[in-house]
Amino acid sequence: MLLAGDKSMGKQGRRKWSGWYRYAIPKAERVWDEHLRELEERDD
Repeated sequence: MLLAGDKSMGKQGRRKWSGWYRYAIPKAERVWDEHLRELEERDD
């Protein structure tokens, strides 16, 4: 999964890299796990 765009700037121009990744990585992992479960269900 690729997400484009500038994730480095938050409100008032402050750097937000770590905050974005702290939110996005766990969410991406949940979406990926759900996708894998759906694929396994299709194979059954």
